[in-house]
Amino acid sequence: MSDFGKPSSAARAAPGNRLGFLLYRVGHSIGREFEAILEPFGITPAHFGLLNALDAYGPMHQQQIVRLLGINRQTVANVANDLERAGYLTRERPAKDKRTFILHLTSAGRLFVAEVDSASVSIEQSVFDLFTQEETNTFYVLLLRLATSGRFGNLFDTEVPTHEDHPENSG
Repeated sequence: MSDFGKPSSAARAAPGNRLGFLLYRVGHSIGREFEAILEPFGITPAHFGLLNALDAYGPMHQQQIVRLLGINRQTVANVANDLERAGYLTRERPAKDKRTFILHLTSAGRLFVAEVDSASVSIEQSVFDLFTQEETNTFYVLLLRLATSGRFGNLFDTEVPTHEDHPENSG
């Protein structure tokens, strides 16, 4: 691996410049901004992730959402309860497996996702305004490589639900 772009030993050794600490600080700061944007909508990042998954991939089994988002079953169930009460999703028990639910985004849920997503774009824009387009592209590529490397366990399921996996095809 090339040393191009690597910080010098002195730069890495400076207080606060270790990779883990820097990633934590930046991630935590962006996370707080994201939570602040979501607060007026009455949702958390977990709510946002579930809504976005349904918007992007269509109806899904709760277990698929657990794998896709990397959050536990109970959190998915609690978030789904909140979103169902708000009218943003519905649940359906599949004929073949009464132990699980298929979650469907409602039309109100689609409108809500669009509204929240529009508000959250400001965070990405403020971060990427710091970079050139090429740097932004490189950042995304490297971040996705890091997240999908397996080095940190299963951060999120990188396999998008396929047509065969789609709940409407499973009964």
